[in-house]
Amino acid sequence: MTLTANSLSFTGKNNMSSRRPSQYRENLLVGNMRQYIIHKVKKPLMKAIITLVKRYPNPTRENCSYPNTHILFDIWDKFSEYEDNSGRKALFDAAFKFLIVEYEHDPYYRYRFDWMLEEIVKRGWLPRPTQPMSHWKEPGRAGISEVFPLTPEAWARVVHTEEPYRSMLLRDIICVRGRNEEERIRYATSQEKKGKR
Repeated sequence: MTLTANSLSFTGKNNMSSRRPSQYRENLLVGNMRQYIIHKVKKPLMKAIITLVKRYPNPTRENCSYPNTHILFDIWDKFSEYEDNSGRKALFDAAFKFLIVEYEHDPYYRYRFDWMLEEIVKRGWLPRPTQPMSHWKEPGRAGISEVFPLTPEAWARVVHTEEPYRSMLLRDIICVRGRNEEERIRYATSQEKKGKR
C-alpha cells in the first residue's frame, strides 16, 4: 500500500532512512496526511482499545492489593478531575483500567512498569510546560521545580535538541524555573556550541 502526503511517499518499506526523525515527524503530519492519521488511524485505534479493554474486569480498590496499584487509582482520580475533554474520556479511562489491571495481576508487566518509572526519575525527565493546556483544569502549578530538578543529563538533552524543539524546551524551563535559569541555559548552550563541554 502506498500513501502520499505532499512529497512524502510511504510504501511497505521505510524509505525515510536519509531523513532525521524530526523531519519524519514534521512531514508525516502535514496537509492531508494529518487528517488521514486522525481519521483512518487514530480514531479506529481508539475505538479498538476502548472495545478490547471493556473485556477486562473492573478494578476497584477493594479487589486490588498492591500499594502501587492504589497509587495508580489516586492518579486516575486526579487525572479524571483535571481532564476536560469528553471526546477522550473513554480512551483515558480504558488506558488507566488496562494499566491498573495489568499492574495488579501480572508481575511481568508490573516489574517493567516499575523499571520504566525508575529510569524516568534517573534520567531527569523534563517537566511539562506551564502554559495552560486546552481541556485541562489543573489549578496553579507552583513548586514544580522542586518536584522535577533538572539533572546534568536533562541539561545535556536540552543542549543537544535541534531547533525548533530546543526553543520550546528552553521557554518551558524558563517558565518553570524563573528567569535566573535563563542565563544558565544560554551559557550551557554557548559552551556546547564552542565545544567546551
